[in-house]
Amino acid sequence: MVREILVGCCGFPVKRERYFEVLRGVELQNTFYRLVKEESLKKLRESAPGAFISIKAPMGITHRWPSPVYRRAGYGKDSSYLSQLGAFRETEAVRSLTETLIKWLEAAGARAVLFQTPASFKQTEENLSRAVEYFRRFRERLRERGLKVIVAWEPRGWTPLFWDLLDALGVVLAGDPEEIGYPPGDVAYLRLHGRVAGRGYGREYSEEEIRRIIENLYSFQRAYIFFNNVRMFNDAQKALKVLEEMGLQA
Repeated sequence: MVREILVGCCGFPVKRERYFEVLRGVELQNTFYRLVKEESLKKLRESAPGAFISIKAPMGITHRWPSPVYRRAGYGKDSSYLSQLGAFRETEAVRSLTETLIKWLEAAGARAVLFQTPASFKQTEENLSRAVEYFRRFRERLRERGLKVIVAWEPRGWTPLFWDLLDALGVVLAGDPEEIGYPPGDVAYLRLHGRVAGRGYGREYSEEEIRRIIENLYSFQRAYIFFNNVRMFNDAQKALKVLEEMGLQA
């Protein structure tokens, strides 16, 4: 039986003060797009004591340049540096960003980190080898720093063939259950995108849909549900209501 279910959003759809009045977990998005200052993460931690904070890892670790996402980022214009970014590669640029990420985790008191790779990061032997080696090194760095955080990875378009390997590494397969189902393990990390053909992230979840999702979480010990659709704040509140009706702690 699931011992903990936490509901939150991917980013802050409303002012932080209002957000933490209602929800106690968040997956930070600005850390993906920008090299944020540690001080801002410390302030967030102080303003929301006890909150469950997950950090989305910087795009420079996962996305190769030139990717459209870099248009919004502050990685500069040095092509020799930019060419080292992404795809979990063992480059000086990726190593440096990983150290930055670890400092962010410490500053925010984060309890999880989410790595998201693009669809262009295909399920090949080379990419799987890179990912496995990266997560092995990353886990070692976390242990060295005494950090206990959930490490989650949301690949795009990968099949279940590698799930057992991730579990052995202590990495949680994250994503939308409509796309990946409910991978085995003790921890579930859901990102509900609300995708609709031609409408991006525009779908709103009904209470019945949310109830069915929650019912599929009973076999996990801990479950984290982050809404990432346009109506994320409203849908997260629906989820709290459904959990209360089901007699589960949110």
